[in-house]
Amino acid sequence: MDAGKVGQDRARTYPCQGSKVPNEFRPNQEVPNPAPDVGARVVGTPLLIQVPQGVTPSIISATIKNTRTGQFLPVRRIQNGCTNPIPGDLTGCYQGESSFDAAQAFLLPMDPLEANTVHEVVINLNTLPHIAFSFTPATAINPVVIKK
Repeated sequence: MDAGKVGQDRARTYPCQGSKVPNEFRPNQEVPNPAPDVGARVVGTPLLIQVPQGVTPSIISATIKNTRTGQFLPVRRIQNGCTNPIPGDLTGCYQGESSFDAAQAFLLPMDPLEANTVHEVVINLNTLPHIAFSFTPATAINPVVIKK
């Protein structure tokens, strides 16, 4: 988790400054699926934003920039405790949709991240100081299969 001042006025992230994480993610292999509408598409590793309990994060703006190309990646905000919230309802999930801790939010890069390349992240939240850090994704890590 990130970075900076720790306490009741600070958000934490994973990955955080200097992290090495896989460059890609397959949402349809997760239960519950955090992005059911993307199907089998491969996207970038999600970024977790954790705020103090009792605070509901609202992402005002967020960018992920590939420092080699200077390009900003398209990102999806997943917040308000739902992977697919009811439009206009900050607390309700559609029936059957997964939910998560209300003190968490996620950024989902909609394309795989370029491996072995620094990515700069800037996140502005509703009531907490902005977050800025960089991390370097590595080539995707194959899952471990345990045979009985």
